[in-house]
Amino acid sequence: MIQKLQREELRWISEFATSVMVYGDIGNCGLYKYESYVVIFSIAVSAPIRFFLVATTVRFLRRKTVTSSNTMRMKRTISAVLVKQTLCAAIFYIYPLLLNAIVFHFQIAFLPEFLLVASRITVMFSYMLNSSAQFIIIITANRSFRRVRPHLYRISSTVTTHVFKTNSPLII
Repeated sequence: MIQKLQREELRWISEFATSVMVYGDIGNCGLYKYESYVVIFSIAVSAPIRFFLVATTVRFLRRKTVTSSNTMRMKRTISAVLVKQTLCAAIFYIYPLLLNAIVFHFQIAFLPEFLLVASRITVMFSYMLNSSAQFIIIITANRSFRRVRPHLYRISSTVTTHVFKTNSPLII
C-alpha cells in the first residue's frame, strides 16, 4: 500500500490523512471485487422482490372495495407510503451501492474531473440520507403530523399548547 501512495496522483493523500484505505490500483480493486459481487448479487435478488411485493400490494389495495371515506383515505395513504418508500430505497440505497460497485470494476477516469467529483459527492450524500428520507416519508404520512405541519414555524403559545394537547392517535 505504501508504494501505491507514492504515485503522483495519490501523494497528496499521505500528507493530509493519517490512515488511508486503498483497495488496489486504478481499475483493479483487488479483493474488494468479491464484496462488490456480493452487493450486486444482493441487489439483484432483493430489489425485484421488493418491487414485486409493493406492486402486488398496491394493486390489491386498488381492487379492494371500500366501505367508508376513512377506509378510502387510509388505503390511499398506505399505497402512497409504500410507493414512496420503494422509490426512496431505489434512489437513496440501490443506485448508490450499484454505482459504487460498478465504478470499482470499470475505468471511469476518462470522464471530466468535475463530473467525477460531483457524482462522488452526490452518491455519498444520497447513500447517507437513506434513513432520513424513509423517516420523512413515514412521519409526513401521519395524520396528526399533517395537522401540526402548517404551524411548525410559528412561535405562538396557542399553537404550542394545541400541539401538545392533541388527543388523536398516531396513525401510520
